[in-house]
Amino acid sequence: MKILKLEWRNIFSYGDDVTTIEFGEDSKLWQLSGRSGSGKSSLLSIPKLLFYGKTEGSDGRSVSVTAIANRINKKGWIRGTIKKGNDLYIIERTFSPSGLVLFKNGEQIDKAGMKNIQDIIEDDVLDGMPYHIFANVMTLSLNNFKSFISMTPADKRAIIDKIFSLEIINKVYELIKKDMKDLGNEINSSNSQIFTLDQMLKTSTAELESLSSNQPGSKDKLSEISAKLRKVSELSQQQNALYAEHYSKYNELNLAQNQINQIIYQKNVELNTVQQKLNLFSQDKCPTCGTPFNTGDFDELRQALEDQKVNILSDIDAQTANLEKVKDAVLKYTSLLNELNSNIQKINTKYNELVVEYKTIEAVLNSANEANSIKNIIKATEESKAAMEKSIDESNRKMDILNVMEEMYSVDGIKQELMNNYIPTLNEEVADTLSALGFPYTLEFDSYFDAHLQDVTGEITPQSLSTGEHKKVDLTVLCAILKMLKRKYPQINLVCLDETVSSLDYESSTDVIKYLKELSKNMGMNIFIVSHTTLDENLFDVHLSVEKPYGYSVLSVI
Repeated sequence: MKILKLEWRNIFSYGDDVTTIEFGEDSKLWQLSGRSGSGKSSLLSIPKLLFYGKTEGSDGRSVSVTAIANRINKKGWIRGTIKKGNDLYIIERTFSPSGLVLFKNGEQIDKAGMKNIQDIIEDDVLDGMPYHIFANVMTLSLNNFKSFISMTPADKRAIIDKIFSLEIINKVYELIKKDMKDLGNEINSSNSQIFTLDQMLKTSTAELESLSSNQPGSKDKLSEISAKLRKVSELSQQQNALYAEHYSKYNELNLAQNQINQIIYQKNVELNTVQQKLNLFSQDKCPTCGTPFNTGDFDELRQALEDQKVNILSDIDAQTANLEKVKDAVLKYTSLLNELNSNIQKINTKYNELVVEYKTIEAVLNSANEANSIKNIIKATEESKAAMEKSIDESNRKMDILNVMEEMYSVDGIKQELMNNYIPTLNEEVADTLSALGFPYTLEFDSYFDAHLQDVTGEITPQSLSTGEHKKVDLTVLCAILKMLKRKYPQINLVCLDETVSSLDYESSTDVIKYLKELSKNMGMNIFIVSHTTLDENLFDVHLSVEKPYGYSVLSVI
């Protein structure tokens, strides 16, 4: 798939004049410059709006469909010309009012409803590429990108899951856990029914032995059991309501415990960072720039770090004390829940016994031949029990299979194996990119996506990097992921890098731009570099400028 042309009007800050970008079939490095608020972000949203009819704002939330069209002119319109193989597609989408039309090789595809046409676009034009993949790849902002070398392993896994479509494994795992829970409940229920059947057999056998031609008082006995059943049922409802109330509080305490643990974890991260900075003062001078540490400024800095360390330790102690209180409360509610659960089980057992007794007496009363009736009950009960035991055996075999599958689809199972296959490739791409950018560090991710950054002296922390160095590392990881995604989704031919070279010096900016230009040629992609300032035009194939002279955004080629 190649986007050949984009045309639009009355989209966000763009006015009624049609704005056009011609891509052609050759890949290029584009510069997109303009002041803040001029309409650069609106332009970057055009491909997402064209293909999916939606985009996100600066806060990451979906933009309302009614807010996409220009608020003054309305009548938002986008048209895209896309080549896929030997086929030429044209997509036209309107906003306020909403509409969607699709042409293939000059003929309109006539399907009922926008939803059906949207399905065709995603399936046939985009080869099933989900929106989050398209959105993550088409527009990558280094300012908004949460750095891979700083984020938690769980956050990294979540991104990798989305990028490489591993969510299906998570969904399978959730289904397995649900099946295990349902099957466990089914086994427990079956065991409870077998217990009831055993009680029925005992009662029926005893009744058969003592049966006489008459059963005086049986009707009165039924009334007495009915009254007991009502009382037991009311008690069961009360206990279950109390259990639900305590269980809700128990969940709230567990949530509070997790939140406190997260705070303690973050405080320990801060403490580690402060301690690493303090460790620098154990030397006579700065290992990087050689500045002596014996000046008053450094004494003040050291004291400030010591104070910060004391404050963090105090916070950790306070949160640890809170955690102990919450743990005590969790133990208290655990004990209460166990006690209530025991009571409920006893009540259920008593209820089942009464039901058995009631049904036995009722069956005797309703039978013309009481002895034969009880014999039939015993026979049917024995058959039901045998069938139930067979069902439990089958359920236990299924549970054994589910236990194996749970282990396979857990974090340390198939998913970890797949991730282990991606990690070496990711590390190779990262190493190649760092080398191409002349970066004097190495970066590798281990099997749990922990980042390990090293220089000639050994492993270093991401916090020790300068802003420019940090941006280079972020760009490296993004480019590595982009290369892997290009192999997975070869139909991608457009990517926008927002604020790629801000915070970099001229020489570093030039190295990055040259690398991206080479990358665009090798990968057959149009790469947009977005900046607030004009860069060296000789480094780019095309320079686009966005201005907003009369309240509407205007795009021009310089």
